Amino acid sequence: RLLDREVEAPKRILEINGDHPFVQNLTAIVESETGSDRVQVFAELLLDQALLAEGMVPDPSGLLKRMQQIMTLASKAPSGEPS
Repeated sequence: RLLDREVEAPKRILEINGDHPFVQNLTAIVESETGSDRVQVFAELLLDQALLAEGMVPDPSGLLKRMQQIMTLASKAPSGEPS
């Protein structure tokens, strides 16, 4: 509020570095697994990281859930090996 007036916050812009390995990997997953739950989790986690870097965590429990999902996926044994 400024001088007893509501002030609308400017829209935030998320800039993506298309050369970053994560973004390139995510693009490949999107192309091969359209509609995959993994794509949704990865995309939301990318946004979570950007918000966290800005000091904003609007949904801490959701962030933790997504982090746990990623850790579970990353900790699985490669195909053909016992987990």
